[in-house]
Amino acid sequence: MNTDLKNLIRRVPEEVYNQGNLAAVDELFLPDYIEHRPLPPNAPKGSQIPRMMAQMLRTAFPDLQMTVDDVMSEGDKAVARLTVQGTHTGEFQGMPATGRRIVWTETHMVRCENGKIAEHWVNLDELGRMNQMGAG
Repeated sequence: MNTDLKNLIRRVPEEVYNQGNLAAVDELFLPDYIEHRPLPPNAPKGSQIPRMMAQMLRTAFPDLQMTVDDVMSEGDKAVARLTVQGTHTGEFQGMPATGRRIVWTETHMVRCENGKIAEHWVNLDELGRMNQMGAG
């Protein structure tokens, strides 16, 4: 197992999301980073994407807490399974604040180059999150 990759993938939820350290994005992601998930038409490009995602989640869930449950790595890829929770006190994806405590799971896979994240794939329980927010 590649300890460096495992540490790298852990730093994203722990530093960028939990601590709100957006400056760490430049240390963790390549400038031409590729996101493999649907993004809004006006979304930024490259390493600005994780910065935007962290700001969006931390605005909607100011007490956001991502817990890294498992991490694995092989070759130039690493995978992390997370439990995410926070109180929905700000607008999120068109949903007004509900004041509800929301908990969901996410699985992230990254491909790394030169000690930074080059690509990212995510599978998350969006339906469970939105149902808890009352969108169901």
